[in-house]
Amino acid sequence: MYSIKMLMIAAISILSIQVMAQKNSVKYVKSSKENSSKATYACPMKCEADKTYSKLGKCPECGMNLKMKEAATATYACPMKCEGNKTYSKPGKCPECGMNLKMKEAATATYACPMKCEADKTYSKPGKCPECGMNLKMKEAATATYACPMKCEADKTYSKPGKCPECGMNLKMKEAATATYACPMKCEADKTYSKPGKCPECGMNLKESKKTDDGHHH
Repeated sequence: MYSIKMLMIAAISILSIQVMAQKNSVKYVKSSKENSSKATYACPMKCEADKTYSKLGKCPECGMNLKMKEAATATYACPMKCEGNKTYSKPGKCPECGMNLKMKEAATATYACPMKCEADKTYSKPGKCPECGMNLKMKEAATATYACPMKCEADKTYSKPGKCPECGMNLKMKEAATATYACPMKCEADKTYSKPGKCPECGMNLKESKKTDDGHHH
């Protein structure tokens, strides 16, 4: 009788272990499927700029194996820009004003013709230039520069936020130059446009000219 009881206990234990192992296996397969469904893949040579695929395969341009893209890392910054463009990898409080750090939105990729056929016109997706047929190239994000708001050092700029070595004030991020467009033949004298296009007089593509902080055009 004792032997039968021991055999029954052993059988129940084995069955319990098998059931638990099956449950864990199902969970693992499910999580693997979920992770794989969220993964995106792209050509490591960026043949198609930032174009991505939902499945593994080969790049249609160069034939290389597509590589899984890493998930974008969240960054946080002070909403008052106390420290300029300084970011943190975790949420917290600004050491200057004490406000909660705000998660920065991912920069949106833009694409343009490398030959500037359409001046500064950009597209939200990779593709081909409608003028020359070349692949659109992803535009690099503008590099932030910082300067003393009191202009203690005239036009001197820094690549990182910090304090002015002369007066001790926080360096302020400089605004990007505003782009304007004009006819390269000056058909309309100094008339400018806020968007790229064609000159209404001669039909040539308008040329970009950037307005600097001192109001001069280049």
